[in-house]
Amino acid sequence: MAFSYDEAAAGGRDELRVMVADTVSPGVHSDAELDRFLARWSNDLNLTAAAVLRSLAVNQAKLGIYYQINGLTIDRRGLSKLLLESAKQYAEAAKQVPYEYESALEYSTDAAGRDESNYMDTKA
Repeated sequence: MAFSYDEAAAGGRDELRVMVADTVSPGVHSDAELDRFLARWSNDLNLTAAAVLRSLAVNQAKLGIYYQINGLTIDRRGLSKLLLESAKQYAEAAKQVPYEYESALEYSTDAAGRDESNYMDTKA
């Protein structure tokens, strides 16, 4: 399992590792796994971080336990809930970033043939 992290690097896999607190070797995810997440979510760091945290939450849910012995209660289900809450915050942050695209449907010209197309739409 290959692991790399450069704290001076901006963006990409290294930024994602910071966002999901996976910066210490050997790491939870390999470089290849994070690259696969980035490719799946089109290199959008917020959406990718949300997906990585959801996968960690699913894994933690399998390990979460709750039991009581002689008045002592142990509840280890909370980590999964915290990971899901963090994932939700990253997903909400991704919605706040406008996505610019060229819309072929909004191509128009005026009577003199000048381009009046709206090329700076935002995707809602």
